[in-house]
Amino acid sequence: MENNGVILTRKSGVDERGDASALNLIGLVPPKRASSAIDGYSLRWVSSVAEPILDFATSIFGVWLAYFVYLLLPLHQHQHTSTSGLISASVILGTTVVLLFVSEGAYHGSSSLMRIRETERAIRIPCASFLILSPVIFVSGQVYSRGTVLCSVVVLPALLLCQKSLLASVIKKMHAQGYAVSRTVIYGAGYTGRRIFTSLVNSARLGLKPVAIFDDDPTLDGVTVHALGYKHLHGLTVHSGQLTADVLRELECDVLIVAMSRPTPEAILRASIAADGVGARLALAPQEVVADGISSDSVDLDGLILRFANFPSDSWRLEAVKRVMDLLFSMIALALLLPLGLLLAFLIRLDSPGPIFFRQVRVGKGGKTFKIFKFRTMFVDAPVYAKSPHSSEDPRITRIGKVLRRTSLDELPQLFNVVRGDMSLVGPRPEMEFLVHQYNDFQRQRLQVLPGVTGLWQLSADRAFHIHENPEYDLYYIRNRGFFLDMAILIHTVFFAMRGI
Repeated sequence: MENNGVILTRKSGVDERGDASALNLIGLVPPKRASSAIDGYSLRWVSSVAEPILDFATSIFGVWLAYFVYLLLPLHQHQHTSTSGLISASVILGTTVVLLFVSEGAYHGSSSLMRIRETERAIRIPCASFLILSPVIFVSGQVYSRGTVLCSVVVLPALLLCQKSLLASVIKKMHAQGYAVSRTVIYGAGYTGRRIFTSLVNSARLGLKPVAIFDDDPTLDGVTVHALGYKHLHGLTVHSGQLTADVLRELECDVLIVAMSRPTPEAILRASIAADGVGARLALAPQEVVADGISSDSVDLDGLILRFANFPSDSWRLEAVKRVMDLLFSMIALALLLPLGLLLAFLIRLDSPGPIFFRQVRVGKGGKTFKIFKFRTMFVDAPVYAKSPHSSEDPRITRIGKVLRRTSLDELPQLFNVVRGDMSLVGPRPEMEFLVHQYNDFQRQRLQVLPGVTGLWQLSADRAFHIHENPEYDLYYIRNRGFFLDMAILIHTVFFAMRGI
């Protein structure tokens, strides 16, 4: 069967060389992944740091090895080089080699079938480095024999090829054992999807293992898509239907790739909602479909640019920095604001009978519930889970409560929630359980991260409406959050509260 240049075969069950886990939707349970402290994306990050270091070390070793090879050659006379000269030459050459690799994006997730591009660079860049450094060597006054240089031109590319092959073998073995693998679902069974499937199968270093293919076309349901090649060694069965977070969760999806030549906005939104619902990374191809304002990193799959939208909600590095920031700032704020807190507690008790603090069950990250703390701003006979007042003239609000709400000082006790780990300083506002139960898939994306004391929604004009009616602010924050964005929101919050809005 032909479809847009793609060879498809109608087949029931699992392709004998395909991935059986793709058929989870028809009753088969996918195999569990080996537990790993590092996923495919983190491995690529580690590799992008480790590989330049290895290239630098290999270049230094290559210069010294080339010099000793030169001394072993049966020549009539050898021209010796001082130890200091070899050290300076090897360090300069290693630095030049790494910089040339960086300038060509060799460490930025690019991939190539059969690693032809990688081999070409390993041969060309050392030669280019020697040409670039020739004038420097001449000006430096150091004496290097032509035999050493010629040996280096041969030895260094060979060492780089061996080093990169060894690194690729180590990574491939990790993937084979189930470590550092990102289970990947391809959305689109056309030519673009098949090209991506083929590239991922042949680019093991990326750590993106295709486990399923989805398509909106019901006529493709049950069709087996094979990787490009004269042998049908790899195949996945196409599944049609609605792509949802539940589907991706069953497949243990880590990465969702939108592989359509002309994806509709509805398809992109559907994919985004499904991916966000399970914390999977979303990748888009071709490049033009990436929305403005979403930072991304790209992978070159043999000329097909695969761009990853950055949804760093599960980044352990970001989480660690954010947690340290939360604890540090919260402890400092609690110490500095203790006199103010005691004063507010006294005024609350003086203004009306009842407890100083208001406690209420809210929903946090991943749907986990916790008790939120606030200074009490309403009379004790007010219903705990009624809708929040929209006006300071609401009869449920006490006199001191009007001041606390206008200045947002009633939120100060939530610093204790931050210290406990229930909340973060910045994030989506936590809502009550009965409202969360009414969430749709789009609104449920708010639960991917810890709720915050403040956030974009609180600073917007739409704060007069319900939180769940304006999830766009929280989703923008989730996709772009970082240390400096959090700092900016905190600064605006301080001035926002000082103005008494």
